[in-house]
Amino acid sequence: MRTSKESVGLLTGSIRGLSAAMRNMGIAVTAASAISGAAMLTLSRRAERVNAAFREVDTITNSLESSQERYGDIVSELNTEFGLQESRVDVINGLYQSLSAGIEDTEESQREFLTTAGQLATVGLVDLATSVDVLSTVLNTYNMETENAERVSESLFRTVQLGKVTLDELAPVMGRIAALGSNMGVEIEELGAAMAQLTRNGFEARIAATGLRAVLRGFMRPSDDMKQALREIAFEQDGLVDSLTEGNDAVSNLASDY
Repeated sequence: MRTSKESVGLLTGSIRGLSAAMRNMGIAVTAASAISGAAMLTLSRRAERVNAAFREVDTITNSLESSQERYGDIVSELNTEFGLQESRVDVINGLYQSLSAGIEDTEESQREFLTTAGQLATVGLVDLATSVDVLSTVLNTYNMETENAERVSESLFRTVQLGKVTLDELAPVMGRIAALGSNMGVEIEELGAAMAQLTRNGFEARIAATGLRAVLRGFMRPSDDMKQALREIAFEQDGLVDSLTEGNDAVSNLASDY
């Protein structure tokens, strides 16, 4: 049977243990509250950045409806589908770029264009801002509608595939050659093929674009030497056409006799 002194000792030990447990619990609760508070603060700041980005979009739209209500679903879908950026703000900035570049502001057009831009950003290993910029530049230069964005995207990616150039290197120079190309009736695919060949031959994208611009300008204002070269090419082509025509006629006559 315990003595009163032993009982008091056990009670004291229990109280101390309980106090220590309460202190540890208090520390844990405090830490949990701090973590929760930090998380809430982060979410709050992120939400404010998203709202601020949408307000920026509002400044360039003519719609009475807020851009967040109008394009919010598109932004969420893109961010989820492609995992484009660390936050929705970058996708909203892509939307801002798209609208400011003159891409039609309907939900359908923005969804179509930004989806294509997102796909190009993913396969081309660039950010959305870069793909939006180069796509919109080419579309505007060639006076193309939004539905041609996929065609332009495929051409750009083919240039990267067949050439020795990254999309990040190609994007800044495409506008410089697309302007001349469109004026001369050169298709975007032809420009892409020329850039692919030049970069495969060892020219950097910037230098290749400069050289290609010089060639295009030369055709617009040909020198005497270039005029002579063009006449010789035309003469050779005419001779080739005549030869092919004669050969075709001979084959046709042979077939008739047979």
